[in-house]
Amino acid sequence: MVDEKIDEIQLKTEKPEPKPEPKKEPNWDIELLRGLSETRGCSGHEEKISKYIRNIITPLCDKVFSDTMGNLYGVKFGANYGKPEDTSVMLSAHMDEIGFIVRYIDKEGFVRVSQIGGQNPRLLPGTRILIDGINGEVPGVFGEKAIHFLKPEERKKTSELNDLFIDLGLTSKEEVEKYVSIGDFAEIDQKMQEFPNSTRVNGKSFDDRVGCYVQIRALQNLSKMAVKPKQTIIFVFSVQEEVGVRGATIAGYRINPTLALALEVSFDFGHPNIKISDFSDIKMGKGPTISVGPNLHPKISKKLIEIGKEHNIPFQVSPASTPTGTDARIIQVTREGIPVGLVATPIRYMHTMIETLDLVDLESTVDLVTQFLLSDLTGNYNL
Repeated sequence: MVDEKIDEIQLKTEKPEPKPEPKKEPNWDIELLRGLSETRGCSGHEEKISKYIRNIITPLCDKVFSDTMGNLYGVKFGANYGKPEDTSVMLSAHMDEIGFIVRYIDKEGFVRVSQIGGQNPRLLPGTRILIDGINGEVPGVFGEKAIHFLKPEERKKTSELNDLFIDLGLTSKEEVEKYVSIGDFAEIDQKMQEFPNSTRVNGKSFDDRVGCYVQIRALQNLSKMAVKPKQTIIFVFSVQEEVGVRGATIAGYRINPTLALALEVSFDFGHPNIKISDFSDIKMGKGPTISVGPNLHPKISKKLIEIGKEHNIPFQVSPASTPTGTDARIIQVTREGIPVGLVATPIRYMHTMIETLDLVDLESTVDLVTQFLLSDLTGNYNL
C-alpha cells in the first residue's frame, strides 16, 4: 500500500513533457527560385528572363528601364533622393546563363552548336536541350556514339563539344530548316528539383539567378518597410557576364554610383575529390561568402562583416587574391573607380545542369544584403 501511494504521489507531481516548439516556417520563396532557374536566357539572348524579372520588380520600384545592351534596372529612391547628401548604391547580379548557338546542320538533320560561356562537354551526352527556333521552342537531345561502339582508347577520353550533335527527331536538313536556323540560341532543358527531407535544391543556371533572387527578395523586403533607406538603390540585372562581364561594364559606367555590391554564387569545397587546403574552407550550410582582396573595397568588405556579426547572420570570409570572375571585376575599374563589394551564395557543381545550393544559405544572403542596404552607407570611400 505504501509503495502504491508513493507511486501515485510521484505520478501526480511529475512535470508534463515539454511541448516541442512550433516549427518555424521558412522564409524562402521556392517558386520564385524555380521560375528564375527554369526561365531560359543565355548570354546575348536574355529577353525571356528579363521579361520575367521585369514583371516582378515593376510594382516594387519607383522606376524601371533597360538599355541597348539589355541590362534591366530597377530604382528605389531613398529618403535623401534629390538632396546633395544623397548616396547611390548599385547592386548587380547577372541574369544570363551559359548556352549554345547553332552553327551547322548536316544533310541527315543533325545539328552542331558552339558554346556560349564555359560549358562542361563531359556532362552533355544524353541531356535535353531547347532551341529557340523559327516558330518557337524546338526540343532536342545531345547525342553521341553509344558506348558499345567506342574503342578502348575512346573510352578513356572525355567528350568534346565537336564530338557531340543534337538530334531533333527529324531525318533531313530540309526538315530541320523548317524549324531551326543557323544562329539560333539554345539552352539546357532542366527542371529544378528539391531534395526530400532537406533544405537543398538542384537545378540549372543558379549562376547567377541566385543573385537575381537575392536582389528581388531584398527589394521586396525594402518595399514592406515604412522607413526608407537613406540611399537611392539601383538594382541591376546585368547581361552577358558569362562572355566577359559586358553588361556590368555598361551599367557601371551609366549609373556611376557612390558604391556598388555584386551578388553572385561561390564555390562549395566540401565535397569529394576537392583538396580543401588547395582552396578555402567554404562550405554550403555555413552562410554566404563575403569576399576580401584587391578586387574588393576594404571598407565595404569590413562593413558587410560588421553587419553579419551585429545581426547574427552566418557568413564566411572568402579570400580573393586575383580579380574575381564576377561583375565586381569590371565595376571596380569603371570611370574613376567605383568602391565595390562582393557577396555570394555557395553552390556545388557550378556550370552544370544540377547546380546545388542550400536554401538556408540563400535566405541568409538575403538578410545580409537587406541589412546592408538599410545601414548608413554615407561616408568617404577614398583610401
